[in-house]
Amino acid sequence: MQTKVGNIEVLEKKINSRIAEFDVLALLRILKFEGYNECQVLFHSFENMASQSSLISHVNLKDDRVEIYINAGLLSTQSPLPGYFFRKMENESINTELMETFFRYFDHLLILDYLRNTYPEINEYFFREWELTKYYYVVLQNMRSIQSLHWLFQLVYPELQVQIEKKEITESKKTSQMLLGDIVLGEVSSIGGVKKYPIPGVRILLIYDCEYWMDFQLLPDEIRQRLKELVFPFLNKIEMYLEINLDIFITDKWLKLYNQSNLGYDHFFGGDTRNRRVRIFKGYVPYDTDYSYMERELNSCKIRV
Repeated sequence: MQTKVGNIEVLEKKINSRIAEFDVLALLRILKFEGYNECQVLFHSFENMASQSSLISHVNLKDDRVEIYINAGLLSTQSPLPGYFFRKMENESINTELMETFFRYFDHLLILDYLRNTYPEINEYFFREWELTKYYYVVLQNMRSIQSLHWLFQLVYPELQVQIEKKEITESKKTSQMLLGDIVLGEVSSIGGVKKYPIPGVRILLIYDCEYWMDFQLLPDEIRQRLKELVFPFLNKIEMYLEINLDIFITDKWLKLYNQSNLGYDHFFGGDTRNRRVRIFKGYVPYDTDYSYMERELNSCKIRV
């Protein structure tokens, strides 16, 4: 059998030479890549009297199937079988080959069941579509809680620091100005033409530490894409008012020698810290999805040094 790597013996030798570096999922993925389907994979326990340092012992590749030997199961060191069977097999008082074949039939089923429970993403009996199952798990969470929101944003933005707090957010609304002697009851008007009112919401602060200003140039498109594709789909059915800001801190500070310091005795005084806050989003998530102002804010943060 010819594989994508080449001859089947060459592939078997390459896998066994680095078998200690494989976990079960990685091995199954490479076998699937080489053309073996799940029905062609058989799991066997590796017979050994000493404990092994890795889960997988070795693999045997054949034209029609793959035999994966695991350091677990009925015939392994940690076998649940009583020692009576092994003594009989060692004394050859019973047919050892037939007994091993009998045990290996159950061995495959037990090892496969163990792996399916350890790695639910390959358990098609309970989870037909694992990605859809993970989505349902996330939907079951209370996304209004601070802990759930922090988990979601930290997962979406692993390179940023995330701070979340519940806050009354002040919103401004343009109204008609109050004119002396010309105020009609029922009309919305205010002094100055702007009315401010608090809204219970959640304030989210994303903190980005970069070495140079130009490092920030790559963020706007990425932030916009992640918000649309990864964050808002989980919040689109929740009426929640969010204010999302991005703080950029520059770490390339300079040293400055002041009159009150002595070189060699006191620390240098650090230069001024350069930072900027950018409004990423503000509004009700399911409805206020106009990103034009967000793009304008992000593009305006391309600071020239």
